[in-house]
Amino acid sequence: MQHQQHQPQRNDLSELINSIGPRGTVLSCNGFPRDVTLEDVVDFFGSYDPDRNSIRIRRGEDGVMTGECILACFHPEDARQASKDLDGQSFRNSLISVRVL
Repeated sequence: MQHQQHQPQRNDLSELINSIGPRGTVLSCNGFPRDVTLEDVVDFFGSYDPDRNSIRIRRGEDGVMTGECILACFHPEDARQASKDLDGQSFRNSLISVRVL
């Protein structure tokens, strides 16, 4: 029974990733300050050709931003390089985690 409960979450995540961008271009990030803006994310990833229309900044059930976001770069090489270069970097005194999904 538990397996059935987890499966929809996995499918939902796969659908979300596919809606953001092609395989290898989607980045998952966390650690941003809770007041991060779309422009902040665009600036942070600026030299890696992010698709600004793909950026999703997560809000918790209480409506407050969680510091997590998901976005796509236009090219898989840019996503890989962004993950390599930006993972562990600081943004406004917050340590950012970046990984390719």
